Amino acid sequence: MTCTVCIEHEEALKGQCAIQSRVFIDGCNSMKSESISLHENAQAHRLALSIDSRKLQPEMSPATLACQALNKAHMEKLRLLFRNTHALAKNRKSFLDYKWLCDLDEVKGLEPGKTYHNETACRTFTKSIASTTKQQLADVINNRSFISITSDGSTDSSRTEQEIVFVRFAEKGTVHTVFAGIVSPKSPDAIWIYNAILKGLEGMGITQDTLGEKLAGLGCDGASVMTGRVGGVAAFFRDLQPSATVIHCLAHRLELSCKEHQAL
Repeated sequence: MTCTVCIEHEEALKGQCAIQSRVFIDGCNSMKSESISLHENAQAHRLALSIDSRKLQPEMSPATLACQALNKAHMEKLRLLFRNTHALAKNRKSFLDYKWLCDLDEVKGLEPGKTYHNETACRTFTKSIASTTKQQLADVINNRSFISITSDGSTDSSRTEQEIVFVRFAEKGTVHTVFAGIVSPKSPDAIWIYNAILKGLEGMGITQDTLGEKLAGLGCDGASVMTGRVGGVAAFFRDLQPSATVIHCLAHRLELSCKEHQAL
């Protein structure tokens, strides 16, 4: 009669100098309950059972449990830091406010840890939140049957042309407008503005193939470079989806009408 558990983990038991008797490893002819009971309560057998249990349930091993406890504490600290970062971004506050928010958490009895209490960490966390949020929006947009694009151009303080791009879609009866990006075209020509808009849409996972399948409309100002039937930005989008509707932005039209009225 032998003990299969002790035999399987013999080397581990030897390494811990736990084997005091090899009777049930080498085998014996004793069928007495007393002998079996003694072996069952032996230190080596209990250790072999413990090793076997950890092998069957590695997540319950002391090392794994210790790592889980450390990871849980670390994730809790990161949760607090990410919460502070999100609050700053959501309320358009300076990254300089990040450190005192972490200090305030400590005063309140929370434990944000002693690391990542600087502006650089806040910037990194903000980029991570933005990347995750953009990916979530991209997943939602790509699951919609139809989308439309709104775009407008302007020059910044350095007089560099910038094109802002939004995506509109409907979900459960509600129309959503989400920011896709700000892109600088190489030139204010139609083809470069068109390429800039495409680049802004790529960040949302929207490709030319997607536009060919789902584009319902384009909203823009009334400049010929945007709405021109031949060579305008609208013409390039109609090449992708001929049924797309081009709408001259109502806000721009209202502005033009007000200026004309003032001139009278």
